[in-house]
Amino acid sequence: LIDTTTRFIKDFIFIKGDLNDIIKLKKVFIEYKPDVVIHTAALTYVGESFEKVDNYYYNNVISTINLLNIMKYR
Repeated sequence: LIDTTTRFIKDFIFIKGDLNDIIKLKKVFIEYKPDVVIHTAALTYVGESFEKVDNYYYNNVISTINLLNIMKYR
């Protein structure tokens, strides 16, 4: 288990960025060609989501669609 975890962490690349920056997002997928993508960039406060509907829609829905569209460049 330790060897597997160590290997996983060694091969892990974390990239912090904006999923709405299509140009940089595309460059990342072309350069790294990831086998796995973990998307954790969602806003999650339910109460606030009723007050800031546009922000939540843009961040949670549009950015996810951007990511899915760009994944074809893998």
